[in-house]
Amino acid sequence: MGSTSPLAVLISVQCAELDNGVCQVLLALLPRMRERDISVHLVLPEEGPLERQLKAAGIQTLVEPVQVFTGPHPINIHHYADGLQLRAKRLADYIGRHGIDLVNTHTFIHWDAAVAARIAGVPHVWSEHNLFGLGAECCLFRKMTAVVAQRIELLDLMGDAYVSVSQSVSDTLIAAGSRRIQKVIYNRINLQHLEQQACQLAQYFELSSLLDLPDNAIIIGNVSRIDPVKDHRTFLAVAAQVCHRYPQVHFVVAGPVNNQLYYDELCQCMADRGLNNKVHFIGSVSNAASLYRQFDLYLLTSVCEGFSLSLMEAMASGCAIVATDSGGVTELIEDQISGFIADRKAVDALAGYVERLVQDRSLRERMGQAAQQRINRFNSWDGAAREYVELYRNLVDQSAEHSTTVSDAELVSLQAQLSQLVRVAALEADIYKLEASLSAYQWQGQKLEASVPYRLYRFSKRWMEFARRAKSH
Repeated sequence: MGSTSPLAVLISVQCAELDNGVCQVLLALLPRMRERDISVHLVLPEEGPLERQLKAAGIQTLVEPVQVFTGPHPINIHHYADGLQLRAKRLADYIGRHGIDLVNTHTFIHWDAAVAARIAGVPHVWSEHNLFGLGAECCLFRKMTAVVAQRIELLDLMGDAYVSVSQSVSDTLIAAGSRRIQKVIYNRINLQHLEQQACQLAQYFELSSLLDLPDNAIIIGNVSRIDPVKDHRTFLAVAAQVCHRYPQVHFVVAGPVNNQLYYDELCQCMADRGLNNKVHFIGSVSNAASLYRQFDLYLLTSVCEGFSLSLMEAMASGCAIVATDSGGVTELIEDQISGFIADRKAVDALAGYVERLVQDRSLRERMGQAAQQRINRFNSWDGAAREYVELYRNLVDQSAEHSTTVSDAELVSLQAQLSQLVRVAALEADIYKLEASLSAYQWQGQKLEASVPYRLYRFSKRWMEFARRAKSH
């Protein structure tokens, strides 16, 4: 295929929520890909606002119902492998009928489109926006090197290249053993669009009135989903230290509740620490652009980040930044210049940096200006779209010479491997959630041995050891 020929690309995403970071990236990228002779077909797990918005933009969508997230756990995918072969064959048939040249799956959580690409014999690209389950950020998975190696082996088997949103994500994949093509394509931000949104919404959304804050209030903000990987426990611990010394300080978190049990634990922790009038969870907002302008500084306490869009928006809005050394954060922020960076879960260090900025308004302003200047280098989504299209074309050109497909027998074997891996990953995620619950119990000073999370945790760990031994035999 010539390098200037139109390409048909099938893109698969695991969710269909407008406020999801991956979906925001796609909303910015896909129209720009179409301008570069890419015919985009998007696979979504459900109908909804995202599907309608994409259809209005001329993007062809296909709804393939797959419930990846079930129950209260962050990634509870016990039943995901059921029907995988049938779903993959339906997608492979779609690939053939619409002349799809390449498939691109966003995030490692779902595998249907990857298997379909192998059945149809077209190239497949993994796009990874985070590293839950692969990186050293999550304490559980440091103990699971054998499972991680198996996962990487399967990802390599079903993919021809990886696109990572930061060098940190790419380095982690390489360190885990990946041998496929690695491409870093950073997230971007549309500064002009962000400015327009902030101006339009400012008159309708004023935090000081909404929360009845005093005139001298200093607002420390965070925009993120309520999920253990964002580590709001550390956020609350920092708030407790800072508010004790500076009563004019208030902390605000905006974002949807992805994990109700985790949110309930946070509310209990707030009550125990006397923070109910100092920390404000305001829920999901339709557009956070006007919030950043009202923050005096931005605090990010995540244990795992790919390349945070909310952090980029905060920097673009002139917020001074205090953040953890998680994933791509260090590629965004120049420590001590455009923000302060501390180790993950380092409450004292984070609180110390916050207090320095609370005390020194001129330092806040200088760092906020430096953050704005720093983010200018990520101002255009056009560059990201161009890099994606170049990768697509190179892979399609190579596949014309080395096309590979899987037989029915190979597909059955592949599904068996995936089924085992998916169920192990689900058990891992359950253990991770239980470890998070145990952390909350420790925080509240409760007796671990008598708690339900502790008993479930011990049971799950025993099952994991049993699964390992069974596999080794």
